[in-house]
Amino acid sequence: MKQTLNVIGLINFIKKQRSFNKSPITITKPLEITRFSYEGNQLFPAKLKKFKNPTIDSDLLVGFQGPDSIESDSQTPLSLVLNKLIETKHDVSKSNFISFRNSFRKLFESMYDSEKWNIQVQRINSTIHLGMDNPTQDFHQLKNFHLKSMYSGNYFEKISTIDNNNNPNDNKHKYCSIIQSKLFNNNFILACEIDCWKKSIQNNNNNQNNNNNENNNNDDDDENYNIDDYVELKTSRDIEDSKANYQFRSKKLIRIWFQAYIAGVSKIFLGIRNDDFFLKKCLNFNTHDLPNQAINWNKDEMLIYGNEILEFIKNNTCSGKSYTLSFNYPIISLVESDSINIINDQYLQYYLNIPKNFENNYNQNNNQNNNNNNNNENNSDDTKNNNIQNNNENNNIQNNNENNNQNNNEKNQKRNFGEEKEIKGDENEERLSKKQKKLE
Repeated sequence: MKQTLNVIGLINFIKKQRSFNKSPITITKPLEITRFSYEGNQLFPAKLKKFKNPTIDSDLLVGFQGPDSIESDSQTPLSLVLNKLIETKHDVSKSNFISFRNSFRKLFESMYDSEKWNIQVQRINSTIHLGMDNPTQDFHQLKNFHLKSMYSGNYFEKISTIDNNNNPNDNKHKYCSIIQSKLFNNNFILACEIDCWKKSIQNNNNNQNNNNNENNNNDDDDENYNIDDYVELKTSRDIEDSKANYQFRSKKLIRIWFQAYIAGVSKIFLGIRNDDFFLKKCLNFNTHDLPNQAINWNKDEMLIYGNEILEFIKNNTCSGKSYTLSFNYPIISLVESDSINIINDQYLQYYLNIPKNFENNYNQNNNQNNNNNNNNENNSDDTKNNNIQNNNENNNIQNNNENNNQNNNEKNQKRNFGEEKEIKGDENEERLSKKQKKLE
């Protein structure tokens, strides 16, 4: 059965609701689960390129020879991501959605972008897996200016990065960060391609090897980067005139912001080029500041909109079934499909055995803790017996000494006073507990 959602009605409903409640909407801070590098369907050890400042006035079309110069993005299966989650023994059953970032981007940006798309959907219990369904693009049908725009963006990444030995990179292996976050009631795991890394100022200040030497680059030579060091690289046409500025802030800025924001990337490095594809200047942005420059879009409304689509998918899918989610403005449709197979047998078995595996680990930990507690109790009993014996011996000696008896009486009074305080403390805790129960 086909289920549909009219995005025009959804957008109007959201705008009406936001007129009464303008509280800011955010996702929880993304946490990185694991990372890997890949090329096509092959995995490689995680190795991320390092940022370097590109040379201004660089020609961004060096090596361009028409359509054949554009590298087509091979459709990477979600199984690569799922295999890494198995490897890290992550409890995927607690996530409502597992996806590439690009699929999430399509869902959320359909509020402002009417471009058609298809997304594969496969559900196991309460976890929904989203696979990419990108048709192969024929670059020979694109206009030359469009081809140059695509090529110049890739070339800008090349001249803005080096490998960790300070050599020019070859851009072959892509680096992927797998993060987890939450939006309203939806926990999600996303695989996000990351361009490069650059140590944040805070990390540089905390690096003890810096020694305040401007020429010391040891902090950038290590590979101890984390999600706070990730950088998103983008290019844009000159945005100085009013028309170009409007186009940038009303359209392109949406994608730049969302890609970085949903992945937890806080730094954006934007290269500005002219129409002859020469790099004219570069700008640094903080991801969280970009919505303040938005024209005709609102990040809070966009997050609510995207969450409503996630709810639409959840409410209209069943465990063990697959679907095709399609967008043909203004309708999002969800149709069951038997031909979709996003997940593999290894992942399916892992998922179905998660409760058993985690329960076994829990029981093993509890048994170990109980054994430790029993040992501690036995040791404690032995200690108590020894203490009693020692006290008896001491008391026999102290019976012949009146001063010591007086001291013992004082100690007993203090001990009794301590016991009285403990009893009163227990009574206070009991009263607080009763009050808490009444409030509940």
